[in-house]
Order: sequence, then C-alpha cells, then structure tokens
Amino acid sequence: MSNRGQINSTNLHDYFLYSLGDGVVNYPTGHDAQLLTRCIQHVRNVTQDTRVRMSQVEQYAARHNITVPAAEILQQDINVVQQDTPSRNFLQMIHDDFVRRHGISSGSVP
Repeated sequence: MSNRGQINSTNLHDYFLYSLGDGVVNYPTGHDAQLLTRCIQHVRNVTQDTRVRMSQVEQYAARHNITVPAAEILQQDINVVQQDTPSRNFLQMIHDDFVRRHGISSGSVP
C-alpha cells in the first residue's frame, strides 16, 4: 500500500509566532486579519514574547483577550467563495482566449 498523501508527524514544525512576522511589512487587515494574524501582531508589538508557538495561538489569544470581530470572521462556505470566485466576465475572457489560441472550446463558462 502506498503512503502517498500521509503526513509523517516527525516532520511537522511548530513555529514561533514572533518568527512568523519576520519580514512582514503590511499585515492583512479586515476580513484578511484572522486570529493568527492578530496574535502575531500582538506578540511582535506588545508582549515581544518569542517563545509562543503556533500550537499555543488559541491559549495566547484567550490570555490576552485577542478576538476577531464577528463581522470580520471568515466563514469558508460564505466569505471565501464569494470573495475568491472570479467574475463571469473574467472567466469568459479566459475561455475566449483559449479558443482563440487553440481553436477549440475548453467547455462552457458557468
């Protein structure tokens, strides 16, 4: 039996929150700033705690009263699909370009 797609737990990393912010110039805001982003910013700008790991993000958030406003919480079945779905016009443009280049249709545009 193949072990393809299985995760070897010995190769997983539990990164430090402080390190995750290295090199970030513009942090996500609004809907894009979820709990992990807010905790990374807090660690870097408030507590400067370099020992907090990703596996501890929920406990860290609770300890420091870090939350995501209800209006900004991403709900995968609603927000992400609506925000990340290309417009019908964009999909039609891609389809038309494919037909122009290859002379055949790649299927219908939803």
